[in-house]
Amino acid sequence: MSDTIHKVLYLHGGMQKTGSTSIQVTLAHTPTTPKYQFLYRQNGNSGFYLRKLFDPEFGGTGGLKSVAQRDQQAKAFAERVEAWLARPKPIYVMSSEMIASAFGVEGLTRIRDWLAPHVDEIRPIFYIREPYGYIESLFQEQLKKRSPEFVSLRRMCPAYRSWFSAVEEVFGREQVIYRPFASDALVQGDAVQDFVSTLGLELPPEAITRKNEGLSRRGLSVVANVNRLSRTRTHGRDVEVSRWVTKLAMMLPGPKLRLSQELLSQACAHASEDIAWMEERLGRPLGHLGRKPASDAITQLNQVLEVDDETRRWAVSVLGVRADSPDIARDMAEAVMQQAQDEDSPVMRNTRRHFDLKEEARDPAAREARRAARVTPDAAAGPDRKSTRLN
Repeated sequence: MSDTIHKVLYLHGGMQKTGSTSIQVTLAHTPTTPKYQFLYRQNGNSGFYLRKLFDPEFGGTGGLKSVAQRDQQAKAFAERVEAWLARPKPIYVMSSEMIASAFGVEGLTRIRDWLAPHVDEIRPIFYIREPYGYIESLFQEQLKKRSPEFVSLRRMCPAYRSWFSAVEEVFGREQVIYRPFASDALVQGDAVQDFVSTLGLELPPEAITRKNEGLSRRGLSVVANVNRLSRTRTHGRDVEVSRWVTKLAMMLPGPKLRLSQELLSQACAHASEDIAWMEERLGRPLGHLGRKPASDAITQLNQVLEVDDETRRWAVSVLGVRADSPDIARDMAEAVMQQAQDEDSPVMRNTRRHFDLKEEARDPAAREARRAARVTPDAAAGPDRKSTRLN
């Protein structure tokens, strides 16, 4: 550790559904500088490696089939981080949404004791989303994995106190940074720009791209009906098939799904003290009670299975479903599953034509050239290029 440089490690921990992937990917693709170093491996998310190293009960695979491979990858990650931390830089960043939710006091203490000898200060930083928006976003994410009848909104209400109290105990409350995930509080209304600014770095706006924009209500109805057909509780289908179905569903345009105020308030009826605990730390209301109700919000979860007229026309025109089908939702789901097994399926192309969508450029060299043009070598390492701007 340098005698002249005060080294600070920012431990970014989400929370989930606050643009974490965008921050991770942007940081992973932004050139390092003499002032800054991002500690990561592969996609920028260090969660798997941290759990493999510091959670004895963790059984995740990280996509690696061999136990020896997992151990080797975790060891390589640790060695890489320690080598980077030996460099004389004032700002380091490590990112994992699992920091608050997956580690208790013991696991967090192990992480702190590993990192502390290499830096002068560790500052956990979290973006805090209000409970209603968080539930809506997480509900959509859950529908990609399971049938609607296996989804519980109550279990999705953020457990702020249990997630973050262990972090405060281990690192010190005064060291923890809480940032409201709200458009009026974020720099330029964007989580990535806000993260970079909070760290005292700079990132040109053109270096930020968006990912995980979410599905429209129409797209969610496709995914939900496919999951209902297979009675999926979790990843019951082949992972590649699930990804294909989600990719297809993301092409269906339209407004986002909204849940009624009644559903949301019932889901968080038990959490008033928890919400007050977080609002005290933020120094402001979370803002969920002031949300404007949506006129088209669903009042029952099974309404996500309903197929509107435009989706019906798509199912008939592109999937070949009979227009007079007595159960067009089921027939649509069966047709999607059949197409998912066909490597040469024309459905994606025909869906673009049906909705008059522009096809993205497929040239990898062109994409890389655009990326290089957006990110300049002297741009301070900003969050990964996946940002979440609030509307």
